[in-house]
Amino acid sequence: MHEYDVGFYNNPWPGDQAIELLIKNLLNQQMGVQFVAEQDGKLIGFATLYFTYSTMKAKPSVT
Repeated sequence: MHEYDVGFYNNPWPGDQAIELLIKNLLNQQMGVQFVAEQDGKLIGFATLYFTYSTMKAKPSVT
């Protein structure tokens, strides 16, 4: 995730604690899900889906 935030987007790193809290909130409060891709035991990618409400559908949706 560090390479994604800092390397790809050139954003300052929010810190390990902030990232851990984000993941905890997404998973423990069921506000999202994170998928990872591995090849030969190495992480090669990930995708994060956040659950939110759609104003067009007036119900929860995935962004």
